[in-house]
Amino acid sequence: MHAIIEAMSMARLTRIVVPIYENYEEMGMADDGYVADSLMMIVLALYQTEIGEETIYDIGWTSYLEDYFRVRAAIA
Repeated sequence: MHAIIEAMSMARLTRIVVPIYENYEEMGMADDGYVADSLMMIVLALYQTEIGEETIYDIGWTSYLEDYFRVRAAIA
């Protein structure tokens, strides 16, 4: 999966990482570890797509994350 990240252009990587960081920052959780974990989940999905597997996005994981951030924002 590291090869997938290394093959990404800086522009594409920036388009992915900056919004992730900003979302964590809004929740007071701006940390490189959280961002790296989220990035690896995206890369895992790209890898799974390449090999023809069902991805975390196919099973609806993103909706769980979106719901989490909506709830956190509502109670903040």
